[in-house]
Amino acid sequence: MATSTPEFRPEARGNALFVYGSLAPGKVNAHLLEPLVGTWSKARVAGSLHHVGWAAELGFLGIKLGPRSIDRLDVAAGHDDVVNGFIFESDQLADVWPELDRFEGRDYHPVQTTAQLISGDYCECIVYTAVGI
Repeated sequence: MATSTPEFRPEARGNALFVYGSLAPGKVNAHLLEPLVGTWSKARVAGSLHHVGWAAELGFLGIKLGPRSIDRLDVAAGHDDVVNGFIFESDQLADVWPELDRFEGRDYHPVQTTAQLISGDYCECIVYTAVGI
């Protein structure tokens, strides 16, 4: 289940980030993660995309997480929405969480959720969700 609190400290966020928009490889803001040593894996989370947030003007929609975690969905039956993206895993994320918070700004908040990797495995991660939807 997704969790979000204002006290969600950067040091408690772990080393996995779900990336679905402008920070993804080859996208306009990928340069923020490129200096970090890490691995990219295709993944998905339960949720939907909406035309909100500052990045929407660049063509990158904001994510709203679904009411259930990806590991509880019946995606194959087509009953639930998913957002495809990537998991970026890096021990160096701990050093850049504050910078990512500033970059995302007031329109997006870090939330802990579960992603499903293309391998079928699950990964606890952070995703920046759109505020106000």
